[in-house]
Amino acid sequence: MFVFSNRGKLSGIVTTTDLALQFNLLARPFLQIGECERQLRQLLDKTFASTELVDASRYGKKNGDTGAAAMTLGEIKIFLSKPDNWKKLGVTLPREVVVDWVGEVGDLRNRIAHFKSDADDIHDELLQVRTLTEWVRTLL
Repeated sequence: MFVFSNRGKLSGIVTTTDLALQFNLLARPFLQIGECERQLRQLLDKTFASTELVDASRYGKKNGDTGAAAMTLGEIKIFLSKPDNWKKLGVTLPREVVVDWVGEVGDLRNRIAHFKSDADDIHDELLQVRTLTEWVRTLL
């Protein structure tokens, strides 16, 4: 696509590569956080009864969701912060570390969803999202 100045003079072009790079900058954080959420939900579904998870959700019963699909990241954080749930999960990392980790992913997700973060500002946080996702995969 050609780009023209206000005076009608050719000032540049936008290529498909430019569009692909911009799409990657905008979409990658959503995709990575979505994958992290899916992995966390798989872990919960594998470990807990569907009714336990839906009961821990504010909206699950209203929406007809089942299992961990009914839970937001904030609800997953609260659910994992309970000592009995953590014990049942059988994870060796300290509960507080993982709960904080999930909370940071949730905070990042909310900032991105409400366009309150710049792609350049979240590189380190996306690395944490990938690390959490990979750790959860080792538990599945």
